[in-house]
Amino acid sequence: MALDIYVGPLCRLYSRDFTSDFAQWSLTTLGKLPVTITADGTPLTSTPAAEVLPAILGWRRLITPQFRSAGVTLVDWTESPIATVKSSRVGWDSYWSLRLLAAYSEFPELRLPDAPPEDLSQDAALGIIRDHFLRSRFPHLHACDLWLPLRCADPVSVETPTGHTKPVGAIAILRAELDQIRTRLLAAPDREALNTIAADPARTALIRGAAATLATWLPLCDLAIEHRLPMALDG
Repeated sequence: MALDIYVGPLCRLYSRDFTSDFAQWSLTTLGKLPVTITADGTPLTSTPAAEVLPAILGWRRLITPQFRSAGVTLVDWTESPIATVKSSRVGWDSYWSLRLLAAYSEFPELRLPDAPPEDLSQDAALGIIRDHFLRSRFPHLHACDLWLPLRCADPVSVETPTGHTKPVGAIAILRAELDQIRTRLLAAPDREALNTIAADPARTALIRGAAATLATWLPLCDLAIEHRLPMALDG
């Protein structure tokens, strides 16, 4: 299944006013853009990001008190219809491989599976993390699918622009968590080493998927931090 990691202004994400790496590849290679189908079976269409910008700016004002209560003094990020966007594909299996590797590292008495199970809701380690994510060493990884370039130690639960209340994380803290996985769990000194692990047939599918996801995700974190851009799972 398709999963991209998006870095860019939220007005472009929610308006779908951007071209992902995969869409650009499809346009260049096949001569056409892919059609994304929503959960109800209708094609996903885009609108100009400038039309969505006022709603996102209003949402930022709305969530400011909650983040300030969490110790964030400046609730601000780059939000513009012409700001940089980078959206790279990782895939759901690889994403869950990373989540599982992180989760099982906290419960050494449990056996790390060779690949993500078909029914993730029944996974023992993820079940424990799901109920107590703030006690995890990786709360911003496990709890969030949206991260902002803000300074907050723990994820903050807010109502997102889609109307769902969920934890929103901090990109810098997420990056630190991903670095822990890279160095402590995969013993990979750099991105080249991650790519080597991802291509090693002697490794399990889970380890290869986790390494591939990190190789893609860490540079996106750096881009988001440098340009003060939000980050989201898009899939």
